[in-house]
This record gives sequence, structure tokens and C-alpha cells, in this order.
Amino acid sequence: MVILLGSALFLVGCGNTGGQAGSKNQGQAEQSALFENLDNAPVTIDSAQVQKAPLYNDVPIHYTNRTDKFITKIEFALLLFDQEGKPAIDSHSQSSLKRISTKKQLAPQASGSGVWNVTMDAFKMKVRLARVEYLDGSTWEDPDIQQWVEQEIAKF
Repeated sequence: MVILLGSALFLVGCGNTGGQAGSKNQGQAEQSALFENLDNAPVTIDSAQVQKAPLYNDVPIHYTNRTDKFITKIEFALLLFDQEGKPAIDSHSQSSLKRISTKKQLAPQASGSGVWNVTMDAFKMKVRLARVEYLDGSTWEDPDIQQWVEQEIAKF
């Protein structure tokens, strides 16, 4: 629990330079990943799942740039769970919270995808957009990411 809370506090390091949070839309991909898209988020998560792999489980995420700006970096926050729904500790992040990012440039209104590795114990996950950096140097950050992480952690 201390590790989880410490990782949750790690997420708060960047200030918000974006808009206010809107209502949340939940989606589900193959019953192994729930994702939340904020109404005002510059990037939407189109699909996410946990896939079994030999050494680590794979997490493919498909997403879309909903802005008129070029994006240079996208960060997601993942909360990992085992088959029983308990936190699954990732060996790299040493927590059930794992922050992942891509530095692939994404054109306005374009879609992209990436695949990240997580612990083999991860069977389910919740994923949410955490931060976006634009080519012009501006950023957007989910103003409620810390609250979301703390609420999810408190469920255990």
C-alpha cells in the first residue's frame, strides 16, 4: 500500500497547463482493460488490452489525436491487476501503477498505437491519459489524475 501511494504521489509532479476535466466515458477492450476518456482530453484511447506474451505481458493501446496540433509525447497511467482483481506489482515500476509514454510524433486528427510491456501477473488494467506534449512546446495534463489514482488505490 505504501508503494502504491508513493507511486500515486509521483504522478503529481507536473502542473496542469490544459483545460478542465469533463465527464468520463468508459470503454472496454476484451474485458481485460477499462479505459477512461475525458471529454476535453486532446487524445482519446480507442482500445487497450492486456495480452499474454512469453516474458512480459503486452499492452497494446490505440489512440487518436483530437486536436489541430502536432503531438510529440503522450503519457498514459496504467493501474495493473491480477486475475483476482488485486494490484499486480510491475517489476519495472515496483508498483501496480505504471506510467508509460510514447515519443512518436502524431499529426492533428491522426491515430497511433504502441505496445508496452508489463508484469506477467497483470491480467487486467485500467488506463487513462495523463499528459500530452505538443510540438509548439505547450502541454496538457489531466487535472484529476492524482485523484483518480488515489480513488482506485483506495478500493483495495
